Amino acid sequence: MSRPEGDVVFDWRVSRRHAELTTLLTSNYHGVLQSDGYEAYAAYARAHPGVDWVGCWAHARRGSSRRRAKTAA
Repeated sequence: MSRPEGDVVFDWRVSRRHAELTTLLTSNYHGVLQSDGYEAYAAYARAHPGVDWVGCWAHARRGSSRRRAKTAA
């Protein structure tokens, strides 16, 4: 997927509207889309076969930490 010295683009938007996503990525984009769990990103990847959607490690760690705290209590 990713490789050292490969291109990476970080784009942050104030709004989470689905329309923001379609202005960010062109219809011919092929590659990895890393994001949080917002469903619009997953839906975009399902509609565009050349896009691989991957989750955010910070969100995955946060969920894991919360589960661990609940089981320890």
